[in-house]
Amino acid sequence: MSASTLRQIMRDTDARLEAARDDDEVRRVGIDHMNALGADLAATAYLKLVSRPDMTVDQQAGFLKDTIDDLMTSIEASFVTHGVQDVALLADHLEAAEVGFVGRLDELFSVVRIGGRA
Repeated sequence: MSASTLRQIMRDTDARLEAARDDDEVRRVGIDHMNALGADLAATAYLKLVSRPDMTVDQQAGFLKDTIDDLMTSIEASFVTHGVQDVALLADHLEAAEVGFVGRLDELFSVVRIGGRA
């Protein structure tokens, strides 16, 4: 995750939160934020994978699994730290992060498969 990308994600989230008018909108902003973080983490993971051609397919799969597991653990820990006990909200955030992560990886690997650049 690049610092500049994270700063931009935070700026976008902050701007949307300032404009939010109700709880549903705040919830949507949080979900979109997690999706963006997942996608950014996927881009970072992808760069690590392509820079390590010596990794086996199993090692790559293990790395990606560990990476997404760490993100899920981090999100759960953040909820605990902030005393948020809304299980449905947690589930929405976890799903959004996973969708962002998997979607971005799929996009990056698809571009490479068809001969483009990521």
